[in-house]
Parts: sequence; C-alpha cells; structure tokens
Amino acid sequence: MTQVKDKRAALRYPLCQALTDQGCPNMEALMPENTTLKRHAALVDRMANTVGIDLEEKLMAGMLDVDTIGDAVLNCTGCSSPGDCERWLDAHSHGADAPPSICRNTELFERLQAGKHA
Repeated sequence: MTQVKDKRAALRYPLCQALTDQGCPNMEALMPENTTLKRHAALVDRMANTVGIDLEEKLMAGMLDVDTIGDAVLNCTGCSSPGDCERWLDAHSHGADAPPSICRNTELFERLQAGKHA
C-alpha cells in the first residue's frame, strides 16, 4: 500500500489519506503516477465537500464503499480540465448546490445528495 508522503495534504484531504492507506484495487496499476492520483483524489474530496457531501461520513454510513470512491477518482483522472476544476473549487470555497457541468462524477454526487446509495 502507498503511504501519503505529504502529511499536510493528508490532513487537509482525509479522503486522499484513506485511499492511499486503504488502497484501491487496481488503482496503482491503472495510475502509475502517484502525484496524479493524489491530485485527483483531492479534487474528488474537495468537490464532494463543496457540494455538501462528507465522503467519510457516507463511507461510515454504508452509503458508498472505497471501490466507488476509487472509481470516482479514476473518472476524475480522465478529465482534460483539472485546472478548470481547481479554479471552480477555489471560486466556490463557500459551497455550491451542484458540481460544475464539466465534473465527471456529477451523477455520484447527485445520488449522495439525494440520500441514495452510490
């Protein structure tokens, strides 16, 4: 299992810590660039928080599992505009009702917002 080397990032983005400590099946084989994986895990976590979803709380409540979060991170890595996402998140640091239209995980976030299992 991969350990988070930047402890400040792990504290700021606990999901990133959970993903790298727990490991996600096939994640490292699919994403050999650890920095890319960390970046997108942080983006998924930030996006969820921005739209009012606590992914760790949803995990604990059984509303989703680590594999689903791993899939969300992999979806995020397929985005061609992570910089646009980061700028959107910075501009919406106070929160938002929904993710931007460019988000590849909108369906996941909508399900969780609606209180449905994802």
